[in-house]
Amino acid sequence: MADDFRAKYDELKGIIKGLGTAFRYANLQIDLRSLYSVNLAYSSSGEDLWLRQFMKSVLRSGQPGFYVDLGCNEPIITSNTYLFYSYGWRGICIDVSPQFADDFKALRPRDVVVHAAISDQNRPLYFATQRAVAGHKTGRVTSSPDDFDLTYFPSIEVKSRTLADVLRAHVPAGQVIDFMSIDLEDSELPALRSNDWAAYKPRVILIECGTGFDPLAPLNFPTIKFLADLGYKYEGYSCNNVLLTGPNFASP
Repeated sequence: MADDFRAKYDELKGIIKGLGTAFRYANLQIDLRSLYSVNLAYSSSGEDLWLRQFMKSVLRSGQPGFYVDLGCNEPIITSNTYLFYSYGWRGICIDVSPQFADDFKALRPRDVVVHAAISDQNRPLYFATQRAVAGHKTGRVTSSPDDFDLTYFPSIEVKSRTLADVLRAHVPAGQVIDFMSIDLEDSELPALRSNDWAAYKPRVILIECGTGFDPLAPLNFPTIKFLADLGYKYEGYSCNNVLLTGPNFASP
């Protein structure tokens, strides 16, 4: 899959570079070659551009930052961290599905890729992917293989690890975690509980919030209340995601 994607990506770049000024609409003329250098968003709804607003101080420093992508899914398409990887950053990419591990290793060799279910439960868990609806697939983790209905493919048993264990193994000594992206399909709270927050406290957290989240009362949602109790400040809500800044965050 990685080879196919790279070939198509390189082909597209070549087409754009060779087109020249070729598009007109009314009085508007666009040089399509300019698209070659456009700073595109890779996230599904521009979450990476939102994050970038809070990462300005690191980007201006010229030093590569560090991220943790919890529920990373694909390495480029819909990724909240690939934009930062393209800036020279690196980090830890964690996902319960083994599907994209080889693609990460091929396309993002600076990153550490971890295949595990992140949870505070010290026992095997079960993962299954839902059958595609309009081309979109989602997966979830449960404590029993009997928790999946017929809309899911057969489940697989997966290893459970705490977030603290993964970070302890892969975060370099003294390394600041600039931001953490969390998208675990309703398994976010057990993952948060499994971290050692005294040792690993990201400056910024972007976390998906599912059904029941009220932007007018964010602290009523369990994951946001959990993070607020740790000193995180609610900054806003967009496209099912909440962004919070930690007590160690300086204004961008």
